[in-house]
Amino acid sequence: MKMNEYEKTRQKGLDWLLRHLNDDGSFRANNPLLNCYPKAPLALLKAGRNEEAMKVLDHIKGAYLRHDGDFRACDEYKIEPSKDGFEWRLYLYHNAWFCLSALLNGRLDISKPGIDYMLGQQSNSNGGFYSNPTGGTYKGLTDIASTSSACQVLSYLGREAELLRAADYLIRTMERQKNMDLLCLYTNEQGEPLVAIPGQSAGFYSVSTDKPSQAFWSVGIAAAILALVHILTGQGTYLDASRQYNDFLMKCHDDAAASFGCWKQCWACCLLYRVTGETAFKDKAITILDYLTSYQDDDGAWRYGKDLGIPDEDDAIVFNLTSELILWFHELPKYLA
Repeated sequence: MKMNEYEKTRQKGLDWLLRHLNDDGSFRANNPLLNCYPKAPLALLKAGRNEEAMKVLDHIKGAYLRHDGDFRACDEYKIEPSKDGFEWRLYLYHNAWFCLSALLNGRLDISKPGIDYMLGQQSNSNGGFYSNPTGGTYKGLTDIASTSSACQVLSYLGREAELLRAADYLIRTMERQKNMDLLCLYTNEQGEPLVAIPGQSAGFYSVSTDKPSQAFWSVGIAAAILALVHILTGQGTYLDASRQYNDFLMKCHDDAAASFGCWKQCWACCLLYRVTGETAFKDKAITILDYLTSYQDDDGAWRYGKDLGIPDEDDAIVFNLTSELILWFHELPKYLA
């Protein structure tokens, strides 16, 4: 395996991120929005850049953390519902990353209120986490990506009851699918998968096995979280469910493992390989890591905006995804060595 190449890939990404960091912890971005920042402090911490991580967290606290523990910008995302806005459809996703970055950096002044807010968004009825607690089309719905993101934080907290309720929601959501070639990502309060959400593109709320360029990452993160819960509990039910989500991805279009978000499946395969020793998981993880290495631009950034139809000037996603991939290139090869 190309461990040296993966380390060079990680370092190139880190160097790019550091070149764009201001002294006040903000980034020199054309469009320095909220989603530049959730993953950066954790990526910097794992790289041993503690001082820079603290600067970014100070910026996050001043610019985005509200008194109720929510992370919102005053005039950017999360203010008005958008028909196709990621931050509206998956409101808690960035919140969970802010919480995790702050928690693992020891910034309880940020993580404590953020986690308290996040915990308040777990459904009493089905155990999943709400897609958007504030309003609009997605209010009252739960989904596998928001729930998995919350589980990622819960796995560090010792909040086993909440974690297992959420993991069980992921299992039930898979069990209740009516068509195993079409995975519905959202459920109603009763936990029933939604085959349609009025006024929304199908690509936002479902993944089909026969189409490219979909939200494959939502399936991948669920597979990873269930494998992680198996590691934490030793219960085979969670391992079986992780395999189910991963098996669904294996049936999907080839770009499920070579497109935006494929690193979530890579994470799942790394965990499954560590648990089972099955080389098929290792081989798939290496295939994805090699693809991600090839996709990195010469300057060290990952620019998936060009594939997602996002204008070059809206570069917040570059900071978001480059930070996340720095983190994964630090973490994932360890599982495969």
